[in-house]
Amino acid sequence: LKAAKAASQQTQQAQKTDDSSASSSESEVLSEAKSLAVSMGISVSSTDTVDDILSAISSKIQQLSSSSNQSDRQLAQTYQAQYEAIAKEYQTVQTSQDSMYSAKFSKTVGYFKP
Repeated sequence: LKAAKAASQQTQQAQKTDDSSASSSESEVLSEAKSLAVSMGISVSSTDTVDDILSAISSKIQQLSSSSNQSDRQLAQTYQAQYEAIAKEYQTVQTSQDSMYSAKFSKTVGYFKP
């Protein structure tokens, strides 16, 4: 029983550590997305998620791309490259979190097997 309790405490501690590192990665992506949005003239609220911000950025890029102004279209290309980098990074964070939670769940389920 003591061994099971110790293993459970270690697992809980590992989960706390993993959660904080995953959160910091997602908050870094959120910060990058907000920064790009603000530089594009998009207003961002403190409650906006990464998905919300990326959606707004994508809409703005489409708007600039369809402009008759050449400089707007060039800006759209620049923003598109930055957007794709952030979106790719966000996808990586999401995939890592999904994998991490799956691993945690399967470890937890293993503790309850008879």
